[in-house]
Amino acid sequence: MIAHGGELGVPAEEAADYRAHGVYPGPLIWALLHQRDYLASALLAHDPRAVNECGAVVYAARYGAASTLVQLMKLGANPNDTSEGGITALMAAAFHGESKALEVLLAQPRIDINRATPNHLNTGFFKIQLEGRHPPLVFGSRTALMFASLGGSAGATSLLIAHGARIQQKDAEGLEAAEYAHSPAVTELFSEAARTSADRGKR
Repeated sequence: MIAHGGELGVPAEEAADYRAHGVYPGPLIWALLHQRDYLASALLAHDPRAVNECGAVVYAARYGAASTLVQLMKLGANPNDTSEGGITALMAAAFHGESKALEVLLAQPRIDINRATPNHLNTGFFKIQLEGRHPPLVFGSRTALMFASLGGSAGATSLLIAHGARIQQKDAEGLEAAEYAHSPAVTELFSEAARTSADRGKR
């Protein structure tokens, strides 16, 4: 339908609900929020101006819309795009374990793999609380690798390490990504990386 000139609108009731939560989606963002990668990519193919919809790269990364991300990058979108709270597309994909989206972003020459959130992160959905630490951590300077570790995705963590993410980079509290891990598989990845680093140091 889109190829033949059809247009997608955002249902009024849904639009009002999104606005109440501070989200103002156009058709592209609506498609991404509903996890319809095929629809979002079709919209971009029909009207490349949709690349300018606010938050398109972050939403595409968060929902694993790899096809849409590929098109966004081809149209010149910024792979380091951030949410209002300072969460990058890479961080969003890492936290949710969206490995295909991560692969697209990591293939971009301009990607800043070690970029950190602001010191005073707008906590919102990504509020970090590590068990056994009081008071809860509310400050920032967190990287995509930290978000992958916290999210428990071994795939995302492995991808970031393989692409050179700094394992020993510290957040505002002085914590490294390994200290965010709750998953045994993720913990083992950091242990393996530490052993590899130690072996290299002995040569």
